[in-house]
Amino acid sequence: MKLAKLILLPLIAISLSSCGEAVRELYRSDEYITSDFNSNYYTSWNGVESIVPIEEINHNVNPTIHDKRTAKIDGLRTWYNDDGAVVGDQYDSKGAIYSWLDDDPETKKTVPVGYGPNKCLSNIDKSFSYGYLSKLYDGRVRCDGFFAKSRVQLNKTGYATYFPKALSTYKYFAFALRGGTTCERSFSVMPKLGIKVSFYVHNPIANTYKKHIFNMNDIEVQTNAGGNTSLISFYFDNVLGSSWQSELKDTTAMSFEYSVKSIQYDDITDDMNDKVKHHFAVMLYEVMLPESTWY
Repeated sequence: MKLAKLILLPLIAISLSSCGEAVRELYRSDEYITSDFNSNYYTSWNGVESIVPIEEINHNVNPTIHDKRTAKIDGLRTWYNDDGAVVGDQYDSKGAIYSWLDDDPETKKTVPVGYGPNKCLSNIDKSFSYGYLSKLYDGRVRCDGFFAKSRVQLNKTGYATYFPKALSTYKYFAFALRGGTTCERSFSVMPKLGIKVSFYVHNPIANTYKKHIFNMNDIEVQTNAGGNTSLISFYFDNVLGSSWQSELKDTTAMSFEYSVKSIQYDDITDDMNDKVKHHFAVMLYEVMLPESTWY
């Protein structure tokens, strides 16, 4: 029996280490889904804050923002195939459109109609299906009545995470969000945000990192919008230039930060620690790298 235990212990260790950085995202099942707005902030950087990059490269991005309640998504590319039919990044192999409105991951098992469930990271690679942040990879791009269970609520300090694998190939980046506040005002709150998304590219030989920072300014977001979200997207070849296909290869972590640049009311703040003003938070529903591959 003692021999069996001695054999089992290293096997357990191997099993745990094979989970990679996912072990950093351990959390209680009742965290971040309370009825109290101020108890739902997710602020963890999951160890990414300890990365000291040897180089930081800033990119200014003018993303496309889709915030209409229509199936067709603004900003995604279309083109014509050899038969003259319109195809593109929102179409399936038969030329049918993946609807922005059909985002239930369970529906995809029988009727693959939704853009989110078909283009999400967990559909690309099952390793994205585990941990608290897997809700950002499941394809549910809107609230759909699931409230805090379908989103990650962020303070201006944002969050960061290691990916379960390293990025190999990629095409474009997209994320779905809306704003939320503790005040009674609803659709009249339309803040403009500065958003900073950073990709940490790992050199496995030198064990060093480069940090690519994608800066987006004056991004107006729907707030308290009854669960409706905006999809913000940009193509890497528009931002990274001729070497775009290699610049982000071996990305193993990302971070997301924001700040409120302007808002209609003086009594709303993006700082969760402010004890006087009403709080504004980004409600992040999905992080997407459609058409990407990982290893």
